[in-house]
Amino acid sequence: MLHKCLFSVGFISVLGFGCGGAQSASPLGNDGGAPSVDAAPASLADSQWGVLQPWQTPIADYIAAAGKKFGRSKLHKSIDDLMVFDDRLYLGYGDGSLNAGEVTPIQIRSWMSPDDAAPTAEAIAGVDDKFVATKASSEEEIAFYRRFGDKLYIPGVDAMQDDFIGNVFDRALGGGWIRHRTVQGGVHVQDIAEWHGDLYACGSGTLNLDQWNTGMEHAWVRRSQDGGSTFSDVADEPNPEIGDRRFTALLPLENELYAFGYATDENNQLLAVLSQSWDGNTMSPSDVASKYVVFGAESFSKDTGVLRAATATGTSVYQTLLVKAGKATPVEAVLHQTVLDISVTEPGKALLLATAGDAIPLPPTLSNVDVLYTEDLVSFKTLFSFAPPSLPTAIAAWRGTIYIGFDDGSVWRSVPNESVRLQAQ
Repeated sequence: MLHKCLFSVGFISVLGFGCGGAQSASPLGNDGGAPSVDAAPASLADSQWGVLQPWQTPIADYIAAAGKKFGRSKLHKSIDDLMVFDDRLYLGYGDGSLNAGEVTPIQIRSWMSPDDAAPTAEAIAGVDDKFVATKASSEEEIAFYRRFGDKLYIPGVDAMQDDFIGNVFDRALGGGWIRHRTVQGGVHVQDIAEWHGDLYACGSGTLNLDQWNTGMEHAWVRRSQDGGSTFSDVADEPNPEIGDRRFTALLPLENELYAFGYATDENNQLLAVLSQSWDGNTMSPSDVASKYVVFGAESFSKDTGVLRAATATGTSVYQTLLVKAGKATPVEAVLHQTVLDISVTEPGKALLLATAGDAIPLPPTLSNVDVLYTEDLVSFKTLFSFAPPSLPTAIAAWRGTIYIGFDDGSVWRSVPNESVRLQAQ
């Protein structure tokens, strides 16, 4: 609820950062970076896809209630994330900058079947009594989900309580949601990762009001060795002057856990890029993304990651980077394009939303968006293209259908042409 997450001007604002950031999610594994499979769609590349069509408006109630309070034009109305877990399709939404949870409950919502008329709000253990009746998360926004092995996590990007403690939510396969209100100084818990059996969280904040009132926020990474019951420091760095400092993304690979972020001054102008790596004992500076502001990190396989980023020097442009063997290199196939979201569907396979042009900011209207499929981050197949009704923000494949979320709060879907697929078989 504390408001140092407002990036209203400067470099950071044009990247789309808010309390929730622009991080996306993928089904990552828990053994140092290997993705796990959850009802992975068969033969995405072999299907002929039908026309993308409207499906549902699953957060219309939130948009109506929060829009009445804040104004629809100011409200963050996006489908922040789409994630498949336990054969359900989860969605993220909310507004951590306007504190939408104060107006309407921000819930963990999922579809159990494509035939559901609307998503269902799921119960959460460990929340305060006042949130139980409405199945509210006690968060201002659910920005994205993270899957590791048989658990799904939500980082608490902006808790409603102002007591300098952050939330981590988890749900095991076949189980229910549990909130762990245990991240000390976690005013904004920006990301979560499992790495070599431990749970890591990163973000920004301070430990108390005296630190907060200095105006110099801390970027931190913390580790839990007991499943989220307690966290200890891996790194805690105060900003050297009034301004924001935060780690925004974690990338777990086989031999290293990377943490990426930024620091800004009191006018929200970029001071520094944060790029560090953790080997299990020491957090050290890393050159992997030292020239980029990273706002999305995905583990593509045990030893390979992919970043959505923007160049931090010169004329800033969007760029997608492949991370392997301690180096980050541009993904040539999508050079001079903007990748809007990445969904790792199973180990070494991913869907991407991409549009031509890499200029910051994006144009107000996009004429064409491609849905791309890759098995190596080198060659890509265009599954289909479409003229978007608004800005696409999230993609997922669930039960043989591709779902795309938009910044107007709608979800559309494309169903494969079964007759063509059967002929191919």
